[in-house]
Amino acid sequence: MKIRRIILLCFLAFLFNSRNLHASEYHNYINKAENSIIINNPAAALKFYELAFKEVDFPLAKDLNNALLLSIKEKQPDEALKFAIALAQKGVGLKFFLENKKLESLKENAKEWNKIIQSATTSKKFINTENKEVLDQIDSLVSSSAKARKELRYLAFNKKELRQKTVHEVYHCGADLEMIFNKYGYLSEEYIGVTMLNDTTINPLPAFALIIKNQLMYTEFGVYDMTGLNKYLYSALLDNKIDPQVYALFQSGGISMDLGIHVILN
Repeated sequence: MKIRRIILLCFLAFLFNSRNLHASEYHNYINKAENSIIINNPAAALKFYELAFKEVDFPLAKDLNNALLLSIKEKQPDEALKFAIALAQKGVGLKFFLENKKLESLKENAKEWNKIIQSATTSKKFINTENKEVLDQIDSLVSSSAKARKELRYLAFNKKELRQKTVHEVYHCGADLEMIFNKYGYLSEEYIGVTMLNDTTINPLPAFALIIKNQLMYTEFGVYDMTGLNKYLYSALLDNKIDPQVYALFQSGGISMDLGIHVILN
């Protein structure tokens, strides 16, 4: 229920903030598309996705993925190829296309399929090369935050000094992430690529989600103030760089990073 209330507040924020009315319309159409999927009306869902994508320059990967699969289901190959190219350009990588049996029909157009494969290869390589420094920083922080969190689970509460040291390691990961945002701005899909699970499944959560989750868990102990990171998260929300459901998940306390809050076709 808390997450639902926060999602509602997200849409109210769009409604009363004129900064990006197109983002507001985008998420309005996406919401209608996902509701259409739930009631098994793929044709209507696809129309809403197409309307949504006209509102912004950079649709979110999980929405493009849904539109791609719906296009295949509705036997609209030209639309499917268009969405596939868009995903390839966002850096989902080669395995996403080669190991996804639901995309087999795309191969029927050999010329366009080769374009997809080429774009998937070059775009992923470009993102990893162009933004190697910040990607390496994020990977290092995620590893450090995960290690500290794991250690906290096994430290007895009577070992206060050691626990405090480990909690502060979690804190420093959040502080360092905020410094990265200060330098580069919010790290959107367009900047660092799409987060993937096993290189085959789109993950709507950003690569640094674990860091934010851990910060939220220990903020209540006065270890870290989320105000700085929240400033960037809220700005990203208004600029359509973060999904409202992901934003709500972060604001709800970050205890459950469950992908089930999304309507994602796989």
